[in-house]
Order: sequence, then C-alpha cells, then structure tokens
Amino acid sequence: MAADSSELVISHPQWRQIEDDIRGLDGKYRTLVILGQENTESDYMVVGGGKDRLYWCGIYDKEGREFVVVDPSKSSTTCVKVPTGQPTSVPLKETIGLEDAVTAAREYAETGQRTTKLAWEERK
Repeated sequence: MAADSSELVISHPQWRQIEDDIRGLDGKYRTLVILGQENTESDYMVVGGGKDRLYWCGIYDKEGREFVVVDPSKSSTTCVKVPTGQPTSVPLKETIGLEDAVTAAREYAETGQRTTKLAWEERK
C-alpha cells in the first residue's frame, strides 16, 4: 500500500481474502472491491457499498458491456446513493444484500463468469 493512497492491490488473492474484503465494506472507509481477470482494464467486477447494508455489483466485460446484479422486486425508478469508491446514485433495484454480493463475487473469482444464481441486467 502506498503511503499516500488508500488503495491496496493484491495479485492472485485467495477466495478467503476476497470474501473478507467484501464483508469488510463499511460504506465509509472501505467502499469498493475490484476483481480483475487477465485484462484488468476491460474485464473486471466491482463490488461496492456497505452503508445501510446495501451493496452494488457490476461486471465490465472485454466486449465493453456492463452487467449489474438486480433485485427485480425493487423499484427501478427510485434511486439511492451507494458508495462505490464515491457516492453513486443507482436505481434501488440495483442494490443487493451482502450474501448476494458474496455469491456473485465468488463465481466471478473462480470462473470469470456471472453467476446464474442471481438476476443480471445489461446496462446500456
């Protein structure tokens, strides 16, 4: 970790490290975990949040598409702020619980794919 930076980069982390970091998101001091694949510039997952037990999870793939985990039972017109590095306004349906964020991250960390256990929508 750089002395003037709050960023920490871990190459080839074990699943337990990733899970601990996601579970450690507090929405104030720790707001974002990024999981990269081979090309971390264009193929990565972001898990952010922690404040009010709300999380946001998205994947940016090598084709330039963005997919987010959604909870279809929630409003798509009401927006809330979720800290993902900085406070970001997202539709309420794009907020998920901690266990869903962990589920999405585990599949992505292990396979590089989106889990089929959760609902995803492509952002356009």
